[in-house]
Amino acid sequence: MGHALVLLVALAVQGAPATPGPAPLERRVAGAVEAHIEARLGGDADAIVTLERWPAVASPGPGEPRIAGISIDPAARVGQALRAMVRLEWPGGRTRFVPAHCDIRVIATHWRTTRALARAAVVAESDVERVTGDVGRVALAPLPEDVVGGRMRRTLPEGAVVAGRDVAPRPLVASGETVRVRVALAGLEVEASAVASQTGDFGEVIRVVNPDSGRALRARVVGRREVEVVDATRN
Repeated sequence: MGHALVLLVALAVQGAPATPGPAPLERRVAGAVEAHIEARLGGDADAIVTLERWPAVASPGPGEPRIAGISIDPAARVGQALRAMVRLEWPGGRTRFVPAHCDIRVIATHWRTTRALARAAVVAESDVERVTGDVGRVALAPLPEDVVGGRMRRTLPEGAVVAGRDVAPRPLVASGETVRVRVALAGLEVEASAVASQTGDFGEVIRVVNPDSGRALRARVVGRREVEVVDATRN
């Protein structure tokens, strides 16, 4: 009877679900680095982080540390090994900075060139394609949501990922575009169309021309192809 009772107790212990405890520190560090990279790249970026080197961490006090911060060199690139500095904080406020050497891979929706693009070229719709996949080696900076209409800051070969640093964003108003003009007259707001003769971004004052009268107006850029008149002059 005694042996049977011991056996039943042993089986019960073996079959009992394990009490969940804190995830291993290495796993939590990898998850924190993934979240940091995904926030830096933006969009739907999905980072896969493998810890290549993580030193044994001697605890300065009791309890499990929390991950209080992640720091990565702004010049770092994903798609290769990089070092992240991890700030660990123990109960009582004791902290340590520990280097985590990681291998990084990122899956995200991004722009790729369909042909070689030279520096200063304006990006046309046919020059790029929107794809989802491994971004390879790119700077740890936000991936652009839109590049069409932007101006290249550097030359890229065919099939290259277009990173945020590679292209100057399209201005809200480009010279030669038809814009919607708002004019305040005697407490009323009137809207009309004009042609921008200068390029401008939000808040900048540019020159627009009434295509019917040829009259020039100074207008402040307030939105995509939208301006409001500051004053009027004659050619």
